[in-house]
Amino acid sequence: LTAISGVNKLLPGHYLKVNLQRESQIGQHWSFSQHLEIKRTLTKDEVYDQLGYQMEQAVRNGLPKSGKVGALLTGNLGSSALAWFLTHVATRDRLTTYSAGYEEPNPEELEKAAEIARSLSLHHKEKRIQPEDVFDELPNIVWNLDEPVADPFALQTWSMGKLAAQECSTVYADLG
Repeated sequence: LTAISGVNKLLPGHYLKVNLQRESQIGQHWSFSQHLEIKRTLTKDEVYDQLGYQMEQAVRNGLPKSGKVGALLTGNLGSSALAWFLTHVATRDRLTTYSAGYEEPNPEELEKAAEIARSLSLHHKEKRIQPEDVFDELPNIVWNLDEPVADPFALQTWSMGKLAAQECSTVYADLG
């Protein structure tokens, strides 16, 4: 379903191929369920090792050869782990973490992110979102989203992205 009549979205893991005659074909290039069908017996340590290897490879594969690199840091486990992996594949002088948050109701969220950045010896920048930011930024956010999204963190993510874009062309996020 989409907001535009007659326009449909592809299912996750699918592609649309259109030829010069405007004939189209939809195919599936990836399926999570295929991985669930594979029966494996791994120890907990082997799972940790494989997860660590896959995370490091994913971070390494997206890393540019030069220039500043950013990471959106929200203080949660995912963004913290991502920042930690970045410190293992890039020099700290190339890395900066970025956070954005509200004074209310969770001011400790920004404090947590700053503490994680300090513990990783990373340069850290933050934006404290003010009520007027909602009115100033909401039209831009809605315009730039490809569809209506009921994401309560949209302004927070937007603010972190704007902050990071001032310095970096590559920014990592645990947002999926």
